[in-house]
Amino acid sequence: MKGFLATGLLILTALGDLCAQDPLFSQYNASPLFLNPAFAGTSDFKRISLSYRNQNPAMGSSYVTYYASYDQYVNLFQGGIGFNVMQDIQQDGVFRLLSLDAIYTYHLVVNPGLTVSGGIQASYSHRSMQTAVLRFPDGVDPSMPDPLGKDYIGQSDNNLDDHRGYPDVAVGFLGISRSSYLGFAAHHLNMPDMSFQSNRRMSLPWKITVHGGTVISLYERRFGREALRLNPGAVLIYQGGHSQFNYGVDVWAGNLFIGIWARQNLPLTVSSMVITGGYSGDHFRVGYSYDFNIHSSYRAVMNSGAHELSFSLKLGRESKQSMKRKAIKFPIF
Repeated sequence: MKGFLATGLLILTALGDLCAQDPLFSQYNASPLFLNPAFAGTSDFKRISLSYRNQNPAMGSSYVTYYASYDQYVNLFQGGIGFNVMQDIQQDGVFRLLSLDAIYTYHLVVNPGLTVSGGIQASYSHRSMQTAVLRFPDGVDPSMPDPLGKDYIGQSDNNLDDHRGYPDVAVGFLGISRSSYLGFAAHHLNMPDMSFQSNRRMSLPWKITVHGGTVISLYERRFGREALRLNPGAVLIYQGGHSQFNYGVDVWAGNLFIGIWARQNLPLTVSSMVITGGYSGDHFRVGYSYDFNIHSSYRAVMNSGAHELSFSLKLGRESKQSMKRKAIKFPIF
């Protein structure tokens, strides 16, 4: 019995170390402020973005991430402001992360074809670990109809309830032309202490992100009208000794898009493929994606990928007078 409990605590400790890696979204175009704070205010509209991700749906809702953001350009500040809120739930609530972010981004028009923006993000994060949802053998009464469900007795001495809050800092830079963009972001610059133990420090490592993309328009020869456009892109993320490379392309036909993306660790080992699709109109955007795990350690497990939903709402287009003084807008975001 004690051996089982010790094993369970070791597993929890390992999971705690795994929590040092940030959550991720496959549809990074749909949550640009999560990718890089320098995107704040780079739209012609006030923008609300929502995302939901369910990792490993075969386990129900054991690994779920919720995200919401708001941003707009402010003439008085010559840049954009933004706000993020994210909640990441792991192991059916054993681990929780709640993060609140405030962003300011300065926009500099270098020339008519190039705008550069630099952003800073100040955050407060709260992590918690609660083991009351776990089921231990010494709390099971086999004589009950449902010993592992609602009739589980439980043992109070197995329950842990730890919390920790900490400030966090990130910066980002972005260059935008009329058809391309290139960005860099660094999160967790202060390397906050996430440990629940006073005698042990567990620093959240820096997350370095480099990303870019472009728009390629295809035209009908007879009429000179845009028939299709391609949006290839790539995102490279490094955190805590782990590297991840995401690359792919979205194909747009009018307001509809569909895309295929690959995610792999470095050196080159593809771990998953992502299929995306959705609609983007004048006032809102909605998207769906599914991650197909193709790594050998996951292929035997059905539904071991991830569902992801995104929704963006565009409010209050800026006036022409304001737009003259603002950054050039990249049309995909």
